[in-house]
Amino acid sequence: MRYALHALLLCLLLLAGCANMTPQPAAATTALLEAQLAALPAPMERPRVYGLSIAGYDRPQVFGNEARYASTVLGERYGAEDAQMLLSNDPADHERYPQANLDTLGRALRGLGARMDKDRDVLMLYMVSHGVPNGVVLKQPGRGEEELSPVWLKKTLGEAGIKYVMLAVSACFSGSFVNAFLYDPDALVLSAARQDRVSFGCSVRDEYTFFGKALLVDQDARHLDWPVLFMAASDKVMAREKEIGEKTGSVPQIHFGVELQEHLIKAGLRPGR
Repeated sequence: MRYALHALLLCLLLLAGCANMTPQPAAATTALLEAQLAALPAPMERPRVYGLSIAGYDRPQVFGNEARYASTVLGERYGAEDAQMLLSNDPADHERYPQANLDTLGRALRGLGARMDKDRDVLMLYMVSHGVPNGVVLKQPGRGEEELSPVWLKKTLGEAGIKYVMLAVSACFSGSFVNAFLYDPDALVLSAARQDRVSFGCSVRDEYTFFGKALLVDQDARHLDWPVLFMAASDKVMAREKEIGEKTGSVPQIHFGVELQEHLIKAGLRPGR
């Protein structure tokens, strides 16, 4: 009897784990996404920062942990806790947040664009996932992979009417996003790695990626000067990589468009000169 109870408990645990790995029904995804969009505040007289954080891959849980943390800390940083959206493929978020694929991301961006004031408001987009040389990978539980390319993202942002964008990407090879926005004066792009380098901290042992921890966890959440934050984060990442014996290094990248720099200063969202 005792062994039978143990076997039953084991089966129940396995079934619970499998249930979490099933795809989110399309109707549930739509309902969760529409609820987030409906809750977004209207534009104000002064510029507002809207946030969208994405946990792109279903495993390991480091991606979900980091996306949830980014959504919270970036909302606090800009006094925009009520203007945050989150798409997550972490099975732990199955009932709480819409899952991330190209369709839901496109709908989220179009919904944000419809709510934002194009000439004043800024989108803070944070993405964490596994990466490939031409983008990041979106992997829902129980479904195949999709590739989110910088070209697709830039095109979709433009179609959504979102002008000012602050983008941070924690993934291998994420420098491809910096390269794609390199001549965009209205964009800030931070990447965890150069386009030809891997980044670190996405194992089952990690709570946050090396880059995410250095950028968001280990620094003052009230700090609004992204170049200063980025340089400090790069130094922290380099130190951690040396600790694990990594000799090549991820070489994080940054692009900060001139027009966005001036816009953030005028809006009081970045320290002036």
